[in-house]
Amino acid sequence: MWWDGMQPKVGSQQWWCVLVIGACLAVVAKSTYSSNATLGTTNPSIPKLFQKELLKYGPISEGHEDFFVAGDAVSKLEAKVGWNADTSNFVESDPLGDIQAKGLQPPMTIERDAQGTAVINGRPISDMIDIVVPSIRDLTFLEDWRLFIEPFHLIIIQDGDPNKQLKIPDWADYVLYNRADINRTLGDNAWIISSRDASIRNFGFLVSDKDYIYTLDDDCLPATHPVTGKKVNAIEEHLLHLLTPATPFFFNTVYDAFRDGVDFVRGYPYSLRAGVSTAISHGLWMNAYDYDAPTQLLKVHERNTRYHDLSQTIPKGVLYPMCSMNVAFNKKLIGPAFMQGLMGDGQPWARYDDMFAGWASKVIADHLRLGVKSGAPYIHHNKASNPFTNLKKEYRGLFWQEQIISFMQTVTLSSASNTAAKAYVELAGHIDKALTPLHPYFHRLAQAMKLWVHEWERRFGLNSGEYDCYDPDQTQRYRLDPMCLPAKVPVASRSSWRKHVHVPGGNDSGGETTQKTPPSTCAVFTIVHNEQRYLPIWLRYYLRHVPPEDIWILDHNTNDGSTNPDVLPRGVHVRKVYGEAAWMPHHFLNRQVELHMQRLLAAGYPCVVFVEIDEFLAPDPEKYPGGLREYLQRYAENAQGPLSVLATGYQVLHVSQGQEHVEPAVVWTEQLLQNRRYWVADTLYNKPVITKVPFRYTAGHHSGANREGSLVGDAALYLIHTHYIDSVTCNAHEEQKFLASKARSKANERRFGLNNFNNRERYEDIATFETVCCLAMASVANGQAKVPCPLSHQKGNISVIPDVVRTTVVI
Repeated sequence: MWWDGMQPKVGSQQWWCVLVIGACLAVVAKSTYSSNATLGTTNPSIPKLFQKELLKYGPISEGHEDFFVAGDAVSKLEAKVGWNADTSNFVESDPLGDIQAKGLQPPMTIERDAQGTAVINGRPISDMIDIVVPSIRDLTFLEDWRLFIEPFHLIIIQDGDPNKQLKIPDWADYVLYNRADINRTLGDNAWIISSRDASIRNFGFLVSDKDYIYTLDDDCLPATHPVTGKKVNAIEEHLLHLLTPATPFFFNTVYDAFRDGVDFVRGYPYSLRAGVSTAISHGLWMNAYDYDAPTQLLKVHERNTRYHDLSQTIPKGVLYPMCSMNVAFNKKLIGPAFMQGLMGDGQPWARYDDMFAGWASKVIADHLRLGVKSGAPYIHHNKASNPFTNLKKEYRGLFWQEQIISFMQTVTLSSASNTAAKAYVELAGHIDKALTPLHPYFHRLAQAMKLWVHEWERRFGLNSGEYDCYDPDQTQRYRLDPMCLPAKVPVASRSSWRKHVHVPGGNDSGGETTQKTPPSTCAVFTIVHNEQRYLPIWLRYYLRHVPPEDIWILDHNTNDGSTNPDVLPRGVHVRKVYGEAAWMPHHFLNRQVELHMQRLLAAGYPCVVFVEIDEFLAPDPEKYPGGLREYLQRYAENAQGPLSVLATGYQVLHVSQGQEHVEPAVVWTEQLLQNRRYWVADTLYNKPVITKVPFRYTAGHHSGANREGSLVGDAALYLIHTHYIDSVTCNAHEEQKFLASKARSKANERRFGLNNFNNRERYEDIATFETVCCLAMASVANGQAKVPCPLSHQKGNISVIPDVVRTTVVI
């Protein structure tokens, strides 16, 4: 199977407050839907905070029964802060600031960075959520969503004829899977993914590598807000619902207390105001209601024209009819239990796939003390389906639903089912026993549910729902435990990341006739921010070995013109990376590289190379006279070799000091190694650079792991690091990094070199005499090169660069 790997069993942990954005703050935060953000939502500490404040003004007579026990203290507090009855406001400004600071949960907001990127706590929301769309037709509807969807990754699941070429907008970042891909990927278990039914979207849930999913149908468009007149960004609203608490144990009569301008009303117990994690956000529809066939036929002309801009938590013990044309969910919390029911070809009913998923996931959410919200955001349901066709599909369900719902309302799950996966398997057993007498279909459904969990655990790991992969270390974010390592993703029939993809049994994206891709080396990519000097050099080298169409540049807010299409070689791809302007902390950088590596592998590349902009990968010329092109082709074709490869790192020195053999400054338009004689082996730069499977990195990409545990070093593959190749450039670059660190007050986040220091004197001291650029300040005496700082334990002896490398590795 494509996601087989090491799956150690781990104990249950308290994971409910851990979200991808990296803080338990996410479950005690308030969503903001307008520019007039309120101060927050009252939390459970309020009564104690007021009690503590009132005790400053006098005793509270708890023992008295015939008057207000805190009356005197409250009167004194009022006299101090003042109250204006005419304005219903304080006389003094902010008199309860301390209570307000501690008693209100801060609002959760989606902000815009300098480039207009939507971010939460500094993290681009496009890194958090995938969009899954099932379809049988051209996806022209995406043009209406472009304003909102363009930064996001789309997973398109094509139903029906896999040979049909669907039209997809050029701007979309997507992969497309069809029935041939599903069959190839799941083998004998492929039947659990429905055919000719919208529940084929299940496969998109299974291949997504994000922690949240938003799924919508291809006849849905953005709704228009009745007050602002603007299109509603359903993706952002759903994500805010998922990142803020739900309150299933007590109903708030003004609905979701974590939306802007709302709070808990009088009488709502403070002990329940923290809420629970939200697993599902269910949105509604303008225009065509999601009616069943009989209701459609009896109300042919009825349309929804009312947008109720509110959401509510569905109370514990209450089921609801879920429609999957506008719904989002947290994969970690509820993913294994969000399987759309087995429908379509070969099944006795249809159009109940999402209904079943809603009933089952709500039962399990209640069992696990998770929340489900329903209401806004709305979408515009563009057209109603044929009610006669729907009646054919739904007829049995009109009667079955009564018995299924009755069963769901009474079924109980054991305490041992403490994750969504375990609970779903147990629920499947109850369905088999209780509903199979109704029809043999339910035995098939129960088997499909169990196999779904089996495939989910192959993809994401055993007990994935109860295991916390978040690493509090700011440089790492995600643990390297086998449980947390990314799984292999299947090759898609089509992808915006590669044209003319050909996979066995799949289909090509280049036209009506299948075109095999020529034997490829690897995709090669890097990430840049304002690399006007280095990017042309990097491209100059790699274009000698890799076709331009296989080279990818991730552009992180470059504004120096170096990534403009008119200055890049034709065919080289540039993809925008959304995030903090001019800053790439390690956890952000790692996540970008890992996600885009998976995109390239899913696009059909047999292997992927990631190197940074000042790194040049070169095999031993004596073993590989064809250079990097030969190395990559051999590696790609060797099915028995390692899945990931560590290169052997070397730092190129600059002899810029002393009197003997002083080397001139680099001329950046000429070959870099022609005037450099020395390098030093550096095990810190024995980096994982080539992989055939998804990889997870440590800070700086210096090490990492894949799920398969197949990572092998190659002494004949050199990683030539040129950061120290020119002393003036090195010091200027480090100065720039220091200033950026100081300005952003994040010096400690990167953890390496001068970025540990935000004091200029300390910076100048370390830059001049110690470690930062000392390799660029080498000198030669009596034929021996040396540097003005002790070589760290990672570095070997300084040696002469072999002539064969200097003359054949043309950088």
